[in-house]
Amino acid sequence: WYSFVAPAGQIYILAAPDDTSMANLSYRMNLFTLNGDCSSLSNLELVDCNAPQAGLQTAPALLTTLEEGQTYYLQISGSTFSGPSGVFSSTGCLSIIEVVAPANDDACNAISLELNADPQVFTNLGATAQPGEIAISPPPGTGGPLAVGDDGWALGTNFIDHSVWFSFTTPAEGGNITIDLSSSLGVPGDFNTQLAVYEATDCNDFSTYTLIGAADNELPTGGVGIFAISPDLDLFCLEGNKTYYILVDGGNSFLFQPIAGQGYFSIQILGAGIQPLDAAILAEGPDCPGGSNGSLIARGTGGAGDLSYLWDTGDDTPAIISSLSAGTYTLTITDECGAEYVEAFTVPESAFSPLTADAGTDDSACGGGTVELNASASGGLPIDTRRVFLQNTVSNENRRLISTELERPELQDTISSALSVQFSEMEFVGDALYAVSFNELYQVNTATGEPALIGSLGLPSVVDLSYVPASGTLYCLTSNGDVYEVDPATAAATFVIATGLAEINQAAIDNSGTIYLLTFDQNLYTASLSTGEPTLVAPFTVNPIAIRGLEIDPTDGRMYLTARTANGFPSTYTWQSMNEVDKATGAQVRFIRDLFSTTPTLAFAIQARPAAPYQYDWTPAAGLDNPASASPVFTMEETTTFTLAVSDACGQTDDMVTVSRLPDAMAEVDLSLNMGDTYNGIVINADTTITEVFTAANGCDSIVTTNIMVIINSAQESWAAEAIRISPNPASTVLTIATEGIAERPAQAFVRDLNGRLLLSVPLREARQDLDVSALPAGPYLLELRSARQFAVRRFVKL
Repeated sequence: WYSFVAPAGQIYILAAPDDTSMANLSYRMNLFTLNGDCSSLSNLELVDCNAPQAGLQTAPALLTTLEEGQTYYLQISGSTFSGPSGVFSSTGCLSIIEVVAPANDDACNAISLELNADPQVFTNLGATAQPGEIAISPPPGTGGPLAVGDDGWALGTNFIDHSVWFSFTTPAEGGNITIDLSSSLGVPGDFNTQLAVYEATDCNDFSTYTLIGAADNELPTGGVGIFAISPDLDLFCLEGNKTYYILVDGGNSFLFQPIAGQGYFSIQILGAGIQPLDAAILAEGPDCPGGSNGSLIARGTGGAGDLSYLWDTGDDTPAIISSLSAGTYTLTITDECGAEYVEAFTVPESAFSPLTADAGTDDSACGGGTVELNASASGGLPIDTRRVFLQNTVSNENRRLISTELERPELQDTISSALSVQFSEMEFVGDALYAVSFNELYQVNTATGEPALIGSLGLPSVVDLSYVPASGTLYCLTSNGDVYEVDPATAAATFVIATGLAEINQAAIDNSGTIYLLTFDQNLYTASLSTGEPTLVAPFTVNPIAIRGLEIDPTDGRMYLTARTANGFPSTYTWQSMNEVDKATGAQVRFIRDLFSTTPTLAFAIQARPAAPYQYDWTPAAGLDNPASASPVFTMEETTTFTLAVSDACGQTDDMVTVSRLPDAMAEVDLSLNMGDTYNGIVINADTTITEVFTAANGCDSIVTTNIMVIINSAQESWAAEAIRISPNPASTVLTIATEGIAERPAQAFVRDLNGRLLLSVPLREARQDLDVSALPAGPYLLELRSARQFAVRRFVKL
């Protein structure tokens, strides 16, 4: 409790804590009059009070006019905005100030500020608007009642009432200026400030004032909470050796009541010359020869203010992603002063040569033989079966699990869009996918996305899961830099080593056992699994970026991350990308692809599935043991021309090869021999056919057929005439055979043409027997009769 006697006029009461950094703590102030004595608090009557806005002030203040000569009683107490309820005790300074107009209440008495000097504290207590000054009030900003931006003041408070004035003079070369009031927050007695900058030819004549810029609330660049209630204003392209006037006023915004529109604030003017415009370019050629998914990413430097980009393609963004063919493209960068930077940049050809296919050389084989085809391929973009699994947000209740190709994340498949569990880390152990959600370990079905709870890790915040194939071990890292070995079957975590680092944002472990740790202050460290001793690599230079996950590719040990940028209020994620990062320097090596997602990645993991770099397809497939092999075996049936299609990640190319069937050597020989002669050691007593197989010069079988006809001499013919009688001769349908002259039974009758080819064969069981010859064409024939030891031939004619 304090008491004082009120003076005439306005007073300012300020209770300032000695420690202005107390988060969510403040003093609370109540002002009373006393009706009677101090024996009862019921005699107190509340006059005014102040409890500062949560997170915006720690020092309560009252600006009031009281009854002169009256004694007033002031109560100061502690207050908390969050956490456990209760009061706090601290030390501070209580000031009761008689308010008088400040020296710089009018523009002609503006206080001159030096450029790049330290911040200085001033007050607008007792300040007023000069006659006619309200006419130069800045317009309302496009941010409406909140006025987030540098184009005006908050709607409804964009009029001048308690202004104080400052001035500054630009250097000879002119340049860019920042007027910064952001450090006002934390100054005892701070309030919602707003400012405007003018040039004027006569400080006493407001009609000569021209508004250069105005600013009110800012997004949190140095402020606390959603807004910084004290602005900083960037001014570009100012003339050299020229004096500008700064007006600082109170916002009195309804959002920040009961903060008064008067009090104390800090101001600093920072000046810098205009640096020449320049650009750093990251150019990537198309994946495929002749392709059109090359990229150009520009980052302009220097110049004044926000930079605008224009490519000769018509694109007006800094990055043209995955849509360019190899070639030269011209970029124009323009700053807010109108300065231009024009340069041509080249998208290189694909790093991969065109795909070629060779089906091998033509070949041949004998029927039934086999030939091994022998294809080869070169160039092109080898097929990459590595997959990336990502989870992002669909709604407050649902998350999406996506599978993509590593090098082409735009080719993505949605596995599920209705996952209730939100992951913070994911990792593959072989083909098994594990994930962490709020300290619990899950195994995730990669076909359906469904998570199965394994158990609790029992650890503080887990920032990484890493599987080391060399040791077959799954590790996890916590935000305080500790490493644990995890049993994926039970979720049991065993302490391995401490790195001694704190505030770990993301981490990963590669197959050599090297730990990579990214801290929240954007520094990249390495540490060994054996010692845990951290070593600073470098500041992490991938900017502007918000990191979500570091992952090591188990195939080649490269390190990847997903990145996101935000713009607007509330924050809107404008794009999200995958990038490769150099493990030795922390620099971005390669922009992989835009993930085409408007929601941030929650977690991601890389699955390595080894595969051949090319796919083969032979047609026709008939006769091939494996048409999808580079070297299938063909079993010869007939001459075949094969088409080979070889596919890589970009497409396919074809080649052809022919496998010819070698001819089988076929020969037929007619030979006449006397009865009883021999052929290759065989005694010939009757017409016969002999087939022999030889190996020809081409290696195939040579088949020779010899038709042997026995020559009938006159003696045989005479004997046959007596032994065999046939009638009628010529015959039309039936030939009757009488064989009383042949004593041996059984006997056989054969009908041959004059070339010796056998046409009919019937057994002779009777001495007189009919033979149906109606099916024979008209002409001469031989009738041959045989028994075990007898042989006879007669000629007849078929009508």
